[in-house]
Amino acid sequence: RRLAFLRWPVADLRAIGRPAGATINDVVLAALAAGLGRWLCRLGTDVSGHALRVLVPVNVRREDERHLLGNRVSMIPVEIPFDGTPRDRLAATIARTTAMKRVGLADLVDRAADFVDVVPAAVYGAALSLAASPGVLSWSAPLRSASFLTANLVCTNVPGPPVPLYCLGHRVIAHQPFVPLAFETGLNVALLTYDQVLHLTLVADAAAVPDLDPLADAVEAACRELAAATGAAQTPRAPHC
Repeated sequence: RRLAFLRWPVADLRAIGRPAGATINDVVLAALAAGLGRWLCRLGTDVSGHALRVLVPVNVRREDERHLLGNRVSMIPVEIPFDGTPRDRLAATIARTTAMKRVGLADLVDRAADFVDVVPAAVYGAALSLAASPGVLSWSAPLRSASFLTANLVCTNVPGPPVPLYCLGHRVIAHQPFVPLAFETGLNVALLTYDQVLHLTLVADAAAVPDLDPLADAVEAACRELAAATGAAQTPRAPHC
């Protein structure tokens, strides 16, 4: 695995999104698409006319489940065009996330997943084993590559404590999240806000992305460009490693 870290003040990200009515999530997704597009172009990949498809986890916990343990999340696909200006890309991101929320896609996916609960465990286990067998994986590869079923990466966003925490008398200065890679995904992104700072972690398969620093630099530069385009204060350089 390869890891790279970025950190941005939450206030700066809110200032970037405020003129367009964008959430922090919208701002980060737009900067991520711009940074990835720039990075891919430097590697010789033509991204003109293409879009980044991101799976974004959404909290679908009901009010009566508020105090229960565990998570209840669903996924929505968000497509962000590589083409256009930073403002155009942000507008496209807002439109897509708003549309997904309006139709309640996350709830529909969650309800569909609930059908698994009525399948006997033995049957479900056998089906999973069959689906993971080499023969089935081979003939199902074209289906799994269909555009309506695939995504380029997952981008999680977890709201953490807005105030500093302490452990054994020492202040926790940072909290870098981590999201695992699965299936055929070579790159994922995790976000977590802590103490008024958004911490971003890029997680990559070393065979797919041997060096994440150029990508982290590109995402950071894209965020600064978006700040300038929306008239927000210049975002300070985000340290990464």
